[in-house]
Amino acid sequence: MSTESAAVRRGLDANAFGPHSATPYLEAQHDGKDPLVLVSAVVLSGDTVWPRQLAESIDVTVHGLHVTVRFADGTTADVQLGEEVGDGGGTAPVAGAPA
Repeated sequence: MSTESAAVRRGLDANAFGPHSATPYLEAQHDGKDPLVLVSAVVLSGDTVWPRQLAESIDVTVHGLHVTVRFADGTTADVQLGEEVGDGGGTAPVAGAPA
């Protein structure tokens, strides 16, 4: 495995999202000392999406386990990883993040 890489796993009749699916994933070497946070954007749309323009329109900042995503229209989404929601079934968005 290279130090950092991105790829797409393609599937045929592999899940409930339709007969064809493509799931992006990231890989990176990790020393195991501090948490490693890798962030990937996925667009679910029937519209044409231009990957380069999409990548240039999103800004991602990671500070420890806090991830902030800023979209082209200025809206942001904040996620604090590691915080459990009521039943422990997931992570909780930071106060003020869009639902």
